Amino acid sequence: MVGTTAEGLRAWIREGRLRAGDTLDSEHRLAETLGVSRGTIRLAIDVLVSTGELTRRPHSRPVIGMLGDRSSGSEGLDVYVWVSHPISDHASLMFMRGVSLGLKGTPYRMIVREPTRFYGGHVPSDERQFLIDLLENEGAAGAIIQRDAAGKNAEAAKTLLRAGKPLVFVDSPPPEGVDADYVGSSNLAAARQCVEHLIELGHQRIACLMESDETDVTNQRTKGYWRAMRLGGLEDRGVCLIAGALANEGRHLHPAGRFAPRCATHGAYLEWSQRLVAAVLALPERPTAVFVGCDVLAHSVGALLEGAGVRIPEDMSIVGFDWLARWESAQIDDLTTASQDFEGFGRQSADLLLDRLTGEASATPRHVLLPAPLVVRSSTAPRKAAMPSGDHLGSKPL
Repeated sequence: MVGTTAEGLRAWIREGRLRAGDTLDSEHRLAETLGVSRGTIRLAIDVLVSTGELTRRPHSRPVIGMLGDRSSGSEGLDVYVWVSHPISDHASLMFMRGVSLGLKGTPYRMIVREPTRFYGGHVPSDERQFLIDLLENEGAAGAIIQRDAAGKNAEAAKTLLRAGKPLVFVDSPPPEGVDADYVGSSNLAAARQCVEHLIELGHQRIACLMESDETDVTNQRTKGYWRAMRLGGLEDRGVCLIAGALANEGRHLHPAGRFAPRCATHGAYLEWSQRLVAAVLALPERPTAVFVGCDVLAHSVGALLEGAGVRIPEDMSIVGFDWLARWESAQIDDLTTASQDFEGFGRQSADLLLDRLTGEASATPRHVLLPAPLVVRSSTAPRKAAMPSGDHLGSKPL
């Protein structure tokens, strides 16, 4: 709803109904006009302020930004930011806050773009168009790109770099063959820490659940899992299940329990979680813990496991990666996970880009990896010493 409302206000600006320098109507009037709550209006305004389309001043209503009023002196001062997730998401907002803080006090301003739709091939296609548009944009000094990990836009990125437009990639590394700066998480080290936490709790049969093995991020997290298992003397007990490599068994599992409200209801994550949980339940020796590659998938896996009668954490502990629930209530923030520094992504990427723009950076691309410390919540617990006969899971004790 917030994203739709922000896009509605953005359309008014494009259509000329709102012009640069105009003062925005009151939240009450906008809520009545658009048929949404004042809270939704307030969040939509926050989104447009973060993208530079609105300017907020103390003790006054927001003013339409001056994006269309370009003078020759402002050319080359726009830093474009591409976000492959909805910019209304908390993680995206924190990332953009970091970029904004990183650019504070400089002559550069941030302009944010997101995909038109978030399914199918729209995200990588829109990202490609974003890169192509930058090439002809004289006002673009450079770009910070939180790219789609599966996107194939290397040639467009190379063309921009050859044209002298510096790029900094965030979260997912640059496409293969693209020599550019990068800020991300220390995925291997953080994943290893997640699995070592489970080992310290006494778990020996720990499964790794990933959506794909085709991206650097998931591969690094998988590598961290195997390193922890190997160093813990448990490599022969490990198993890594890749959703993209599993067949759809046609079995439809139903979510239940505390994770059910956050279970995916459509799209790829629904399909991936169904495949992964079916595979876990079919293992000859069922794991007592699972490490899941991201929180969105972990929430769905947890809900489907509990729907199948597997209690979290009594029967199976679960660890995710991201800490997306940090902005929720304590009751919802119950998944043990690795905490990605989304604001740090923004700050660091802005600094790397500023170094390029001021000529202070060497020709060699720089890769900055931020720690993602473990956040322990109630989804993990010590392994039970043994399961009583007739246990409702029917799994083999370790």
